Amino acid sequence: MTFQISKDSSIKEIKAAINYSKYNAVLEHVAKKFKGNREIVELAVAKNGWNLKYASETLRDDEDIVYSAIASGCRQALGWASERLRKDPDFILSIYDNRRAYVCKYADDTLKNDRDFMLKVIRKKPSDIRHSPLCHDVGFICTAFDAGINLFSDLRWDTKHLPKVRTKALEFSRQHPESASLDQIILWELTIDEKELAIEIITHHKASYSLYEAFNDKLRKQDDFIDAFLKQDPYVINIIPREKRTKQRLIQCFKSDRFFLKRRIPDELKTDGELLEAIARS
Repeated sequence: MTFQISKDSSIKEIKAAINYSKYNAVLEHVAKKFKGNREIVELAVAKNGWNLKYASETLRDDEDIVYSAIASGCRQALGWASERLRKDPDFILSIYDNRRAYVCKYADDTLKNDRDFMLKVIRKKPSDIRHSPLCHDVGFICTAFDAGINLFSDLRWDTKHLPKVRTKALEFSRQHPESASLDQIILWELTIDEKELAIEIITHHKASYSLYEAFNDKLRKQDDFIDAFLKQDPYVINIIPREKRTKQRLIQCFKSDRFFLKRRIPDELKTDGELLEAIARS
């Protein structure tokens, strides 16, 4: 069943077309009078937020209509809202409950340059700093860290390497290991004296090859550091230094439900009876 909508279509035909398919922007093809019909527009944007693009100027200035378009799953909907709404900080912030929407990207430039507004934005979604010129503002970035907001992973590469930003991110990671920056630029700078901090960071995050390799060589050779990783992800046995793949560690790994490559076993242990028995039981 298909619906051919044109400027001559009746309100009944338009409603039927809207209800039939949520994938078409029906309002693009209807007469101008229906683009300003609240009942039709409400129905259309609830089905497909792209319809907001073709609604009348008056209805694109309506908070309920615009929010309905965003809630439908249309990430770009805010971009078709009126200038008044895109400048309204309270309205913009209210949209962040709908996490799929591209919010800050389509907010007015005056808001993107507003430090107080952007601080509220990045509390809700730190990655939206990318849409603001303040992503290059070292003072603002440091203020965010002081406010307990970790922006580091969302900053540009050149900004991450600025000494003041890097120092602030490292300071934040020391104070908040549960929210530490898992970026090699930061983790690589942790010293052996900060081993306990490194282990605490590991316990708060999912262990992985890439996380292990983000730390410097000296830390990666520390026994308790290695054991903390293996406790979370035994697969890390595959990339720890060869001399650290001890029999006891290998046996512990093979006791897990995971599969471990036998070729990772050091040659001197390949004929070890206790280890072979652990492999057989795994």
